[in-house]
Amino acid sequence: MQSYILANYNSASPTQVPNQFSYPLTGNSSSIKPDAGNYAVSNMISQVTGKAIAQYPFAEPVINEAENLISNSGAAKSGQDWVNDNWSNVIKK
Repeated sequence: MQSYILANYNSASPTQVPNQFSYPLTGNSSSIKPDAGNYAVSNMISQVTGKAIAQYPFAEPVINEAENLISNSGAAKSGQDWVNDNWSNVIKK
């Protein structure tokens, strides 16, 4: 592959990507449909733990572990599901 790139690097403009290296979407709807619930819940948890780490930097390992436990909990999954279920109502308004 390196030899191909070296042999053909002059043929492409700086913003052009050769077809061999592009990744087309193949009908996988998850690639274009955002997971709003995951984004919202993960962002909220990260914001809270980030503030806690800023306040108590010596407790960072414990706070990170708590973040992982919360992120993988049933409550977080329920929150993600709730946001995803209600996301269509938000978009329609």
